[in-house]
This record gives sequence, C-alpha cells and structure tokens, in this order.
Amino acid sequence: MKPTACFAAGLLSAAMSLAACGPTDPPAAATPGIDLADPDTQAYDVRGVIATLPDPGNPASDLNIRHEEIPDFVGASGEVVGMKEMTMPFPLAPGVTLEGLAVGDPVAFTFAVNWESEGSRPWELTKIEKMDEAEAAATREASGER
Repeated sequence: MKPTACFAAGLLSAAMSLAACGPTDPPAAATPGIDLADPDTQAYDVRGVIATLPDPGNPASDLNIRHEEIPDFVGASGEVVGMKEMTMPFPLAPGVTLEGLAVGDPVAFTFAVNWESEGSRPWELTKIEKMDEAEAAATREASGER
C-alpha cells in the first residue's frame, strides 16, 4: 500500500472509531425527579388554575397553581391530613412542558409527593393539561364558584 493510501485508511479508521465512541443516549436530566414506582410516593390528580408561569429569565421562579381542596392528602407523618384549597408552587418533573398554557388557564394536573425525596421540595408536577371550557365550568360549579 502506498504511504498516502495508508494515511487515508488510518484517518478513516480513526474517524470511525471516534464516531463509535460518542454518546449514544441523551444525557440524563440534571434533576432525576421523584420515583413514581417508589411505594412511599403518593400521586394526586387535581384541578386548578394557573396563577403564574415560571419566568425564563429567572431560573428560581415557579409555576404556581391555585388548586382545589385535596381531602386525601397524606402528610409527612404518613397520616391523611388533607390540604385546603390554596395557591402553591410546583417544580416540574423531567419532561413536563408548559407549552400552550397561560396564566388563568384551568388545568387538570398530577403531582407526586415523596417525603423521603432528596430534592429541594418533596413534590413535583408530573402531568398537566389544559381543561376545555365544559370541564372548567363543571369544576367551578362543583366548587360553588360562579
């Protein structure tokens, strides 16, 4: 083999080796999120209204939702303590998007709570979708709002 052919073959081989060594999976999320399969995790399906959306310019800002009462909410003690209607912040689980949502939108959402979680908050929003007007009206009527 001529020296230039050997050099070209060596470059091709090196390029193929480097490509094979590259990452094949997307990088893991910076925050792993709450493990929904953990038996200590409680999940709640709730309805509410978006009070504020996170500010993209301020990473410390939150999604805040005014949600309905949750009578079967389990506290850190492991006992059912309930939760009154309130506005509270919800960190987002990896993969959850707020695309298409705006302040004032009625939403149905799921959030998970694990009091043993190592995150900054023991809860996170795992699913959210905008309710249609009929669902929102039924929710308002059931809660006594007009």
